Amino acid sequence: MRFIVFTFLVGVFTFSSCKKLDLDSIKGASWNPKFATPLAYGKFTVKDMLIKFDSTGMIKTNNGDLSIVTTSNFPTFDASTFIKLPIVSQTLYLAPSQLSVIGAATPPFNVIPSGNVISTSSTLTQIVDFPMTNGEEISNVNFKKGDMEITLASDLKHDIELALSFPDFMVGGEALVDTVRLIYGYDNQPMTKKIKFSLDGAKADFTNGGTSVNKIRVNANGKLIGTGQVVNGNEYLNLTFSIKNLAFNEIKGYFGKVSVSNPLDSIIMDQFESFKIKKGMIALTNPSIKMNITNTFGFPLELSFDELSFKELSNSNKVNMVHTPSKESINYPLYASKGIPAKTSIEINKLNTTNLDQLVTTTSKYFYVKSSATANSLGKAGDPNNYILGTSKMTVDAEIDIPMEGFATGFERFDTIDVKGTFKDLDKTLKSIIIRLVLDNGFPLDIDGSIFFIDAQGNPIKNNGVLIDLLKLNPTILASGKVDGAGKVIENTTTINDITISSDIYPLLANAEKLIFKTSIGTDQGSNKKSVKLRDDYTIGFKLGVNIQAGLKSSK
Repeated sequence: MRFIVFTFLVGVFTFSSCKKLDLDSIKGASWNPKFATPLAYGKFTVKDMLIKFDSTGMIKTNNGDLSIVTTSNFPTFDASTFIKLPIVSQTLYLAPSQLSVIGAATPPFNVIPSGNVISTSSTLTQIVDFPMTNGEEISNVNFKKGDMEITLASDLKHDIELALSFPDFMVGGEALVDTVRLIYGYDNQPMTKKIKFSLDGAKADFTNGGTSVNKIRVNANGKLIGTGQVVNGNEYLNLTFSIKNLAFNEIKGYFGKVSVSNPLDSIIMDQFESFKIKKGMIALTNPSIKMNITNTFGFPLELSFDELSFKELSNSNKVNMVHTPSKESINYPLYASKGIPAKTSIEINKLNTTNLDQLVTTTSKYFYVKSSATANSLGKAGDPNNYILGTSKMTVDAEIDIPMEGFATGFERFDTIDVKGTFKDLDKTLKSIIIRLVLDNGFPLDIDGSIFFIDAQGNPIKNNGVLIDLLKLNPTILASGKVDGAGKVIENTTTINDITISSDIYPLLANAEKLIFKTSIGTDQGSNKKSVKLRDDYTIGFKLGVNIQAGLKSSK
């Protein structure tokens, strides 16, 4: 993800949007030395100058102050991060106690005559444990989907009828019930039978009638129907209860003190590469990083930043950013507001770090973030009434905000205007050529630079080995607007620069192919490190004209 800052490069684009200097159009005209013919003009706001680089809408305005804002998403903590429903399988032993008595009787009294019935005197309740591994105490689950499977197995040589009910599983307001029959086949082989229930949309109570947690009740009421076979007294009648393929819409209970972590993630910060800066420096005086957390988990959460660091692309040395506090409590919605995201914002700035403004620089870097989250860090004292939805999640988004505020010095930019053939037909009687720059600066930035010509080979045109710099007599191209004590421009500064081209260099201009504007920018030239802000209502206006006295060769 790219992260682009334009704060102090405004001055370098002053002429890039101008009309072309069409100096050829003055041929054959008559001239009055009291006026200059317009060549180029323009008026730009800060946004006008930056918008060409802002394809993603990163330039933001806050009460007129401009910032470059970009966001990055980190891995999401979802419902499965904090709780997983286990696969449950437990075998219950349902053989009636009468079997041992019958099996101990003297033959033929250990035979159950055909058609004789042995019934349980009351419903037998068995408890199935719902095993949780992190101290979770589950009280209620609304299932999205799931399967319950019941397997009956017996080596009795008699028919068995078993009425089963599961009072803690409600579907459509009714408890799950079924009746299972095992019919002996007179083949001396054990009997098995499976039945299945869908838990799709089921609501389950895991409190054992309000007395415990993580418990499921299974009720069995059965009878054994004799077939005339013997009973040894050690026969089995087993019920294996299993639930699997579970997904939930909602779980209530207490989920324990659980810590989870995300892998190390990074944001590349190579924003200055696009400007190809070869020298100079920018110091950003007020950067900030906001962590915007959106949470729909229904329990206390504590977010920790296990690592916040920067590493230059050119080497492997990491520098840690020290942020206090290192742990933050995260807001969460109470049950009455379940599903409605709770918001938490954590701002990392120069007030709670020791070196952020030193780390966010023009050098391309990676910004590394490693976070972890702890549920119920205070135990049950925090809030034992936890809930979680199948859609619950916590997202952490980084919003990197770089106000257009700071100081700069030494940056250069070259802009080019085609002037091929413009000066080759100038008459020797030419008296003067004056280029006028009228500049209206509403920026809190000073601009210095030079204007010179190059030939067809790209070589600067020189006079006796010295570059012909048209601005040597006008060292300040654009003086800073007047600012108040807060660094805000309160009045634009207008500068008129009349640049006279001396006659001794007229012949040298015959080979001029291009006119080069080289600009160098800074705030107070950078030396005093005067911090300024750029606002969306700041403007730069300019006019560029030429005044030529005396003859030109006729164009006819």
